[in-house]
Amino acid sequence: MKKDDLNILIEECKNGNRTAQKAIFDNYKDYMLALCQRYATSNEEAEDMLMEGFLRVFQNINSYKKYDRTGKSQPSFQAWIKRVIINNAINSFYSNKKYNTNELNVPFEEKRIDMSTDYLFSEEELLDSIRKLPPFLRSIFNMSVIDDLSHDEIAKMMGIKKSSIKSAMQKAKIKIKQHLATVLIEKEKK
Repeated sequence: MKKDDLNILIEECKNGNRTAQKAIFDNYKDYMLALCQRYATSNEEAEDMLMEGFLRVFQNINSYKKYDRTGKSQPSFQAWIKRVIINNAINSFYSNKKYNTNELNVPFEEKRIDMSTDYLFSEEELLDSIRKLPPFLRSIFNMSVIDDLSHDEIAKMMGIKKSSIKSAMQKAKIKIKQHLATVLIEKEKK
């Protein structure tokens, strides 16, 4: 989509134009659905997150500005939508009581896992490994590794200590390795 066309659509959305909202949704839905699938435990939950996220996008579109008061350029519209969708995913954990920082207090044994292999994991296998993480760990992992947010940014968004983010990341990585090791074992049996 051309920048000028996008700017027109954004202005139309600010005026409540449903056709413009549909055009924005159609343009970004696939990318944002992929993002939601990383945070959700199922495709249905991801679709719900997507729809609720876009509802928030259109409810808050007046807050999107290309430039701040000093004339400094702001993040792209796609980056702004992405942030709204991620915040919505985090809020869904709070509202559905899925958000549980007690996952950090569970005793955890780290076993050395030999992952030396020539096998290339499929996108589906990797996504499945991420989806098998408990919701809190999955959120932290996604925000850090996939969405490239700093530990400080995640701590601020989640309202927890930076040290908790580091601990959660370590646990998430170990759990993913454990799951992928199981996938390898299953592949070798076949």
